[in-house]
Amino acid sequence: MEYRFRTIKLGGVIEMKRFMYMVLAIIIISLGVSFMRLSNLGTDPFNCMNLGVSSHLPISYGTYQMLFNIVLFIPLVKLKPSIWGAGAIANMFLSAYCVDGFMAILRYAGITIDAIGSYFWIRVFILLLGIIFMCLGAALYIECDMGIAAYDALGQIIEEKTDGKLKYKMIRIITDCSCIMIGFLTGSVVSVGTIIGAFFTGPLISRIRYVIVEKGLLDDKTTKDYILIKRKDVLF
Repeated sequence: MEYRFRTIKLGGVIEMKRFMYMVLAIIIISLGVSFMRLSNLGTDPFNCMNLGVSSHLPISYGTYQMLFNIVLFIPLVKLKPSIWGAGAIANMFLSAYCVDGFMAILRYAGITIDAIGSYFWIRVFILLLGIIFMCLGAALYIECDMGIAAYDALGQIIEEKTDGKLKYKMIRIITDCSCIMIGFLTGSVVSVGTIIGAFFTGPLISRIRYVIVEKGLLDDKTTKDYILIKRKDVLF
């Protein structure tokens, strides 16, 4: 069974609530990516590529990812202006720097890749914790509906511009595999976390989105109407 919702915005209160949840979502995603990096068992494909490329440049991972997102976002927003929003901008400028910040905090606390390198099952636990946080943050970010990250929008735009001849899922597989290849060639860690991030996080994100909608986390009956629709097909 699936629940979807449609909102009618009636004021600024719910928008501020969504903005706060959106910022929280980016922080949660960043914490998840940080845990995946700490495990040294691979990150999701996009971060895998950015970590690899940035390691060869005289700038931080956060700065490189911000610049890459800007370069990618500019032509995409011209093709599809609806991806513009506070969420897209916050993701562009905040996410990678949050990861850098969390990694700095972990180093200060003495929790480093070298320190836990010989404890395999602890690394596996940290990896799984990172995946859960990343999926939780991604689901919340999507449901806030305040703009789309450039990399996520890429597949949607290509599908629309090809009139559906190229499906989003296939495009996403191609882009993810390309990111993994670039990450591998530039020395990034490509491991089990990368594979999970590429092929198995989607269902978990969908399930969390279902819970967010069903529990009405982003809904406020005093400021907007919403509709829950039962569906028999596969979630999202």
